[in-house]
Amino acid sequence: KGKKEMDLYKELLGVKKPTLNPGSGGWYGDGVTRPFPKRQVEDCLVLSSMELVRQELLFRLKDEMLQGTLTWKTYPPVEIRFESCPRYIRLQYSVTDKKGQKATNVDYTLPIEWQQKGRPEESYVYFSPVFLCPSEEDDNCGKKASKLYLPTGGGKFLCRDCHNLAYRSEQDSPGREARKFFKVVGLLK
Repeated sequence: KGKKEMDLYKELLGVKKPTLNPGSGGWYGDGVTRPFPKRQVEDCLVLSSMELVRQELLFRLKDEMLQGTLTWKTYPPVEIRFESCPRYIRLQYSVTDKKGQKATNVDYTLPIEWQQKGRPEESYVYFSPVFLCPSEEDDNCGKKASKLYLPTGGGKFLCRDCHNLAYRSEQDSPGREARKFFKVVGLLK
């Protein structure tokens, strides 16, 4: 059954059978060698501005400094000390190198902007916080993002572009598209 579907896939779409290249770790079917796939967002720690608001760790109108610890229930657990006010959040933590030997203390601030959202004409307006990416490698990226990511071995929380991250679904095999097609056509259940 599987071979028949793949032959039909090749015939309809004119693409070779997708194969896994063990050398690159990525899927391909067109004979082109690709570099290793991007690191994935799902494997990173995520710092969400809206989650900080939900947990009452970030306020727009209060001009007071909040301090505490952000905890991720990963293995091993990750704890990051923070100070926040409406204009920025300061993060302090230690990062070990990829071999797990050398620890480096990290201390930096993430600028925050509050963007007006909603429909002013209907008097439905709220303010949403966004971080300004603090990347120094990309000429201070400054991209506005509601989520910043810290991959394993990464030094700072940065935007997806600066860490060169992709979603897992963006890296699925071409065979996935074929399976979707055959489900729609009714050849697969």
